[in-house]
Amino acid sequence: MTGETPLGLLKRGAVVTALLAAATACGSGSGSLFGSAGNGGDAGSTGTAGAAGSSGSGSGGTSSGGTAGSAGSSGSSGGGGDAGASGSAGSTGAGGAAGASGASGTGGQAGASGAAGGGGCPLPTTFYADADGDGQGDPNVPVVACARPPGAVANDDDCWDGNPDAKTGQTDWFGSDRGDGSYDYDCDNAETRRTTAIGACSLGICAVLREGWQGSAPACGDSHGWVTACTGIAFCAPQTEMRVQECH
Repeated sequence: MTGETPLGLLKRGAVVTALLAAATACGSGSGSLFGSAGNGGDAGSTGTAGAAGSSGSGSGGTSSGGTAGSAGSSGSSGGGGDAGASGSAGSTGAGGAAGASGASGTGGQAGASGAAGGGGCPLPTTFYADADGDGQGDPNVPVVACARPPGAVANDDDCWDGNPDAKTGQTDWFGSDRGDGSYDYDCDNAETRRTTAIGACSLGICAVLREGWQGSAPACGDSHGWVTACTGIAFCAPQTEMRVQECH
């Protein structure tokens, strides 16, 4: 025993008495403070939860819950169906036979002017014959070909293809015709005389006042007197030499 006072003992006794009275009011137990635990419920059938246990009959005691039933077994999964067999690949169709090649066309015959035949030339060119070899073509003799043939040129500047001296731009002078009776060597459509000057003598002192043709200028290719001097005392007369009128 501890050294508890009589007053303390009385208080403790009062508390115990109060507790006992409260227990008696809550139930009809055997006098213990807590009732015994209730029996556990039976285990439920497979997959079903077990029923809860009944409450204990002890006063003031709370019955414990029944044991939970075990879970039901899961159903087995259905087997997957077999995979279908792959279909066979179709056979490759045979290709059609190649068509026969067409026959090649024959080339055209050369024209009378020497033009190349139509043997596949995409864009023929017109050239001109140069029979005298002066580098200028005859506009009256065209030559149509894919490439310049021998004896032809690309221009048509010649006015007479029978004489290499007769050509456009000629500056020399000639005393004979070019071969066709014409003296138009420079291809300007005219016969130009080299000189038309008329010779003369002075009146006071007999001397040549001016050299030139005696009397009149001759035509192209003609011979005529050319005043070169003047002589005489009482009468001053011209002295001449024969010359040919040159032209182009």
